[in-house]
Amino acid sequence: MGPPAPAPAELIAAGSWTLVVLPDIQSYDDHSERYPLLLEMMQWIVANAQSCNIALVLQVGDIVYQNGIPLAAMGTGNQNSSGQWANAQQALSTLNGVVPYILVPGNHDYGITNADGRFTQFNDYFKPNDNPLVDPETGGILAGLGPNAYGNHTLENASYDFTAPDGRRLLFLALEWGPRQATVDWANEIAARPEYAQYTKALITHAYLYADDTRYDWQHKRNSQSNNPHEYKGTNTDTNDGEELWNKLVKLHHGIELVFCGHVGGDQVGYLKSENIFGEDVHQLLFNAQFLPQGGQGWLRLLEFQSDCQTVHVRTYSPYFAGDGNPRTNPWRTGPDDDFSFKLSPK
Repeated sequence: MGPPAPAPAELIAAGSWTLVVLPDIQSYDDHSERYPLLLEMMQWIVANAQSCNIALVLQVGDIVYQNGIPLAAMGTGNQNSSGQWANAQQALSTLNGVVPYILVPGNHDYGITNADGRFTQFNDYFKPNDNPLVDPETGGILAGLGPNAYGNHTLENASYDFTAPDGRRLLFLALEWGPRQATVDWANEIAARPEYAQYTKALITHAYLYADDTRYDWQHKRNSQSNNPHEYKGTNTDTNDGEELWNKLVKLHHGIELVFCGHVGGDQVGYLKSENIFGEDVHQLLFNAQFLPQGGQGWLRLLEFQSDCQTVHVRTYSPYFAGDGNPRTNPWRTGPDDDFSFKLSPK
């Protein structure tokens, strides 16, 4: 039997458009019994792409639970790494030709199990020409590729030039797990280019905010914030956490107003507004769901860019609960970090 039929949802404001954020999806991919829920999430996006004016999908890393295990018994579920990557590839390919999507690798997408090295199978399963809406050869949004730890230009570090339905031009900088200094330098060079001077800019990277609505900050907080990139011995000789990315990249550029991340446990959601050196507000958003039952209960983050071209309404929605037939389950979460609004600078 296939996954349940997608449940409909409506925009709350006429004339708005939607950006969908997928949390860490590793706990769907490594369990065959949970995987249909990930497919249901993808099918919901496809089914509602037109009615919700879904123009872009982001995924914040940890695509798989283990990058390099040959046997499922070595991992957390009933899928070996090849099976996990194939599951992720199959699920996300549902979006090909329907909506562009941007992925970043997380700590579990590197090494054997958990960032015990910088090698990854990510590039074997996700390539620039997979989705015609991303492929620059077919007019897609991919603008450039940066070098990974081995000097290869891949989607591990990439920039995307996206024109929203309301005409806003956005530059997305999608960076590897615990970005190396060379990656930060590359991102700075892209963000400073004159052609992007009037763009709204966004950073996507796996680990940035912590569960307490502050940035990861190894220098001052050490392991009081668990799972800081500096704790991972396979990658910590050259890495940057949230506070370092703020000081070395985010706050330094006019127009970087959005940061998206995942990775964190606790309540798995967070929001922080900070002012950059130009006096602009930077909205930093954490969204994860992997530690909930069933791998994440189908939760999606919906950002509705409203018709005034400044207000963004953030909502958290589960097509699984919308379609489960149980009147006691609510497909909308309403906590302060699940349903809120903020304003961008005028476009």
